[in-house]
Amino acid sequence: MSRRKPLFFVTGLPRSGSSWTAAAITAALQGLLIYEPYNAEFHPERRAFEMRYLPAGADDAPFLSIFKRELSTPWRPRRMLKAMRAKAIILKDVHAGLATEYIWEQFRPNIVIIIRNPFAFAASWQRVNFNTNQRVDLLLNQPRLIADHLAPFVDHMHASSDSFYRLGVFWGASYFVMQRIAAKHPEWAWVTHESLCVDPETGFANLLTHFGLQQTARGRAFLQSHNRPLRPDETAFSVSRVAADQPDKWRDELTPDQVEAIRSGCVPFELLEAFYPDLVT
Repeated sequence: MSRRKPLFFVTGLPRSGSSWTAAAITAALQGLLIYEPYNAEFHPERRAFEMRYLPAGADDAPFLSIFKRELSTPWRPRRMLKAMRAKAIILKDVHAGLATEYIWEQFRPNIVIIIRNPFAFAASWQRVNFNTNQRVDLLLNQPRLIADHLAPFVDHMHASSDSFYRLGVFWGASYFVMQRIAAKHPEWAWVTHESLCVDPETGFANLLTHFGLQQTARGRAFLQSHNRPLRPDETAFSVSRVAADQPDKWRDELTPDQVEAIRSGCVPFELLEAFYPDLVT
């Protein structure tokens, strides 16, 4: 696969709007979308790579070989023709966000990190019945991640077994690490799901402009055709949505106690102040 084509890595956390974001970029650039090679639900043999922390200078040949394999077409003949026609390659994976700097060091992709407010994030996890029990443990069981970023928060991360508290912790700790890494890379793009939902056409045009690219008729057509309610044959994993409804949808889905538990979990990481100051209290 030719690296003369733009390469994007779109990441964040599951249920952050990353699939919609990656699909919209793919449509705008007439690209090839590669979907979640580190997702253990699709690839059980790769479960050990889920949320693996890999900073710049790391050495992880097995992790790297998966990314390289996805960028290589001969082993997938059906993909080869699509890759030849594609004008860009978009690899989307929300299970490899803590390896973003390592991926950037190896491949120099355009990096897009998408963040969704923790209450909408948690409500969406509840809506699709994602298992939350071991998510925080994925972070706590990585000594280098703790040493490099999360040591001040270890007691807080252990403080409660409440599932909504732990979702707040998982959201806060994960994005805290991504934010610290991204601070060294102004060429990367941070974008909130909410800002894209308010005005998708402008939001995605601005995102593409960040990388010196332009929105296209195909990209606008994608956004317009998918800005609608889900059809009966579609699931919550569809990239279709009434965009304007998304930012506040969570308010009708969470109880006050659940909201407080999520807030308690994520507050020490100080990301609400940075991205959602109106939700601090």
